[in-house]
Amino acid sequence: TAAARTTLVGRRAEMARLDAAWESVTRGEGRVLLISGEAGIGKTRLVAELARRAQATEGSVLVGRCDVAALPYRPLADLLEKAPAAVHGELARLLNDSKEATSADGVGAAQARDERALYAAVAFVLGQLASVGPVLFIIDNAERIDQATALLLRHLMERLPEKLLIVLC
Repeated sequence: TAAARTTLVGRRAEMARLDAAWESVTRGEGRVLLISGEAGIGKTRLVAELARRAQATEGSVLVGRCDVAALPYRPLADLLEKAPAAVHGELARLLNDSKEATSADGVGAAQARDERALYAAVAFVLGQLASVGPVLFIIDNAERIDQATALLLRHLMERLPEKLLIVLC
């Protein structure tokens, strides 16, 4: 992007914190960061620089964007679409197991099963990616995050895989 091609100016302290977080992830930790500030202050540019640095150190970078329509799980759609071929079978199994369960328990129970299957699928994909190397997962425009995605991210944060850095900005 154009933002990634320009020189980052005046953000030495912020970049040092992001670099330290990435370094801890490369050593096996899982981390979550929130970058907040007014619109136009440079949050996305700052994270673009972190992404550039992560890729330079053999890290995987995934970006999900929240949109104005606040579509449920929109920032995670790209993640699931970009799942490595090696995990497609397990991903399909996790999602299909939920669909095959009878709905005799009622709509609420079926919806809860679907939600658990999706949570498991996202955690599985991120865990598989992180097992190969450190992963930077960026949620851009997080101020527009929908409730369903926020709950899923909360679930992930409680069970954060090693070598995963989630950045909300």
